[in-house]
Amino acid sequence: MQSLTIRNKVVATFALLFLLLAVQSTFLIVQSDRLQKSSNMIANRDQVIMASTYEFQIAVIQVQQWLTDISATRGMDGLNDGFDKAAASYETAQRLIDELLVLDAENASAYESIKPALESFYSVGKGMAETYVRRGAVGGNEKMPEFDAAAGTLIEEVDNLMAFTKARFQDRLARQSIAAELMKQTTFVSSIIFLVMMIFLVIVALRNILVPINKMAKLARDLAEGEGDLTKRLDDSRRDELGITAASINLFVAKTQETIRAMSSVAREMANAAQHLTSLAVQTDENMSSQLQESQQVATAMSEMLASAQEVARNTSDTAAETQGVNEESRSGKVDIETTTDKIEALAAEMDEAQRVVAELGEQSANIGSVLDVIKGISEQTNLLALNAAI
Repeated sequence: MQSLTIRNKVVATFALLFLLLAVQSTFLIVQSDRLQKSSNMIANRDQVIMASTYEFQIAVIQVQQWLTDISATRGMDGLNDGFDKAAASYETAQRLIDELLVLDAENASAYESIKPALESFYSVGKGMAETYVRRGAVGGNEKMPEFDAAAGTLIEEVDNLMAFTKARFQDRLARQSIAAELMKQTTFVSSIIFLVMMIFLVIVALRNILVPINKMAKLARDLAEGEGDLTKRLDDSRRDELGITAASINLFVAKTQETIRAMSSVAREMANAAQHLTSLAVQTDENMSSQLQESQQVATAMSEMLASAQEVARNTSDTAAETQGVNEESRSGKVDIETTTDKIEALAAEMDEAQRVVAELGEQSANIGSVLDVIKGISEQTNLLALNAAI
């Protein structure tokens, strides 16, 4: 059942319902047709046969009644019209028998057997009545047993015919009632089956369609709200549209899970890198502070050197004034000293520039040690020159 697609399931369901409805409709049509034919037969044939049979029985009774009345009255006091009325009733009975032969052909043998009994009954009865009229009671009584026998035979035939016709009529009514009851029961049972099928189909739809859809909706809602468990998976074992959709959703969730896992790993690596960068920043800040202190020390040393150089220059000027009268060699030494003074002042200017450069380029603190060594060397030379000048 799960290998079928939803489209095929819907088609199969409607085909089953259509088949059930077609079977029910066919049965109802057949039963209705039978009931209609039975009703038409009862209305157009059986009731007519029953009515004609009763009319025939009444006609026979009237023949017997008129012939008996003539026999009793002997046709006196204006009662001699009984023969005509008896003859009319006899003709009516014959006509009814002929009609019944046409209407009820399947029972023709019974009607054919009644014809001679009817003729004998009328002939014997008419002869008895004529004997009563002509010879009186003595002669008529002699004919009475023969008439009674003919009447008994005819009455027995008529009773059998009436019983058969009535039984057949009741049988057809009973069969019609049974057919109607069967149609009612079949309609009820088929309706129950149809209802059960509908309930079954609703249950199947709820279990096989709505339940998986609700699970998909719940998973989608969990993902949308950010609380979804990415380890959960839908049942994708079905081979219909829902199974294909569930497999696609499972694939999406799996890819999302892998993406989040990769992002989590990258985030952890970035956190470690940030921590490492923080440590480097702290260390760099400490190194910069240390370099700043060293730069300040260098600036202080350079200021001291500048003051020493200026002092050397003043001393040199005094010495030059005092030794103005020295020989040519002393004048030459003076020139050398002035030249040295210019160099020292230029060196002081360069030291100021170096102080500014050192302040701006604190990051190049790696060269400060070598600069200090150079400055110390220059300072020693300057002190040496100052000492020589003083001497």
